[in-house]
Amino acid sequence: MTTARLNRIAAAGTEGGYRRIRFADGCMITVEAQPDATEFTEVALWPGLTAPSTDAWANEDQWELNLTDQAGEGRSLFVDVPVDAVRALIEEHGGEHADQDEDLPATRHHLSPRSATGIYRVHLDGEAIGRIIRHDDYWLATPSRGESRRSFDYDELDEAAAYVVQEADIAAGRATRAAHDLRQALALYGLTAHRGEDVLIGGCVLSWLGVGSGDTSREPDGDKAYLNIYFSDPTDGDEVTVDRPARASDQWVIELNSGTGDSAQGPSFPGLDAAAVAAYVAQWHRDPQAVWNNAETQQLA
Repeated sequence: MTTARLNRIAAAGTEGGYRRIRFADGCMITVEAQPDATEFTEVALWPGLTAPSTDAWANEDQWELNLTDQAGEGRSLFVDVPVDAVRALIEEHGGEHADQDEDLPATRHHLSPRSATGIYRVHLDGEAIGRIIRHDDYWLATPSRGESRRSFDYDELDEAAAYVVQEADIAAGRATRAAHDLRQALALYGLTAHRGEDVLIGGCVLSWLGVGSGDTSREPDGDKAYLNIYFSDPTDGDEVTVDRPARASDQWVIELNSGTGDSAQGPSFPGLDAAAVAAYVAQWHRDPQAVWNNAETQQLA
């Protein structure tokens, strides 16, 4: 029996607040947890629920309910309840109800319960596609499918899981990386782009595609005019990448370099319009100086 909401709440924590879980039979609980929880700091049982007579439910605390005037509502409050004990209670009542609060964004994936070593397996369409583990104050995500299988740190649990799902989609052919899409578009003009990267402290990878003004089958050497291309999501920080699928909110960025140390910013293009980027690069490749002069003029305007 899958307890997807419980697993997600226990992993992500409740951010200092509370989350409600509705059971299949209509009973409800409210829980509070820190990230990567093996115990819920508080579990409130709503009317109609009785706690099992086990050590896991031994720490009842009616004082706080009395303090907040909730005792008369027929609730009972327990502290430091193991997550596994709460899961067992949910399963006794038929599992989780399909209708839950809309306080958590819907996801295609679900997480397995936390293992004894702190691992959360990520599942998609019934298949395990990777794992997430709490590392200091970050989530370390490692896909089990994909060409690179690199591990990355994320601030948020959902971001870590989204990376694992992304790699599974790419491996299954449901999505392609932006680098692939742009290379395909450039190939129509007989041009080749070369991937470059820079790994920052903490493991963050900046990636881009470089195109030289001469023979593009060779990597740009920096002594002649070249350009670097990448995209980022303006709503999501200072990302520099070509390694994930493009989104509608992304913008392609083109940096022109003179080969003598000067640089200029080219126009930006929508993230889903690799064809427009390729057309601009082809125009630049035909006459780098003319495109450079136009870019400088636009920057000074």
